[in-house]
Amino acid sequence: MTTYHKNGIQFMYPENWNLIENHSDGTLQVSLQSPGSCVWDLFVFEDRDAIDSTEQFVATLQEQYDEFESDPIQKKIGERELQGFEANFYCLDLLVTAQVIELPPVENERRIVMFQGESREFEENQMVFDAITLSSMSAN
Repeated sequence: MTTYHKNGIQFMYPENWNLIENHSDGTLQVSLQSPGSCVWDLFVFEDRDAIDSTEQFVATLQEQYDEFESDPIQKKIGERELQGFEANFYCLDLLVTAQVIELPPVENERRIVMFQGESREFEENQMVFDAITLSSMSAN
């Protein structure tokens, strides 16, 4: 495991996953790419009102994919019950599963995490996604 610790954010992730940072227009995106098709993204909106909710976030995703289905979910990570959505859609003829979860706020920031991957690989990495997410909440 390795640790990301920048911009007031800290989390642990597998050392064989690649990390990419993007900061623009008051939003920080930290992406982790697995050796396969899985991606874990943390979005930090400096202005809490920059995005209304995970529902708005999912609606933006829905505009990008023709066959898109989503349902609200409650997800327990550690001791916290978190709200969000699970979505399924096709990308390059692969069925992709994604979860978009709102994390507890830190100061005036809104934090949303999205993890996705080809459906079978998503299932195989669900515990890794949850562990990364839990470590990001534990450090704050």
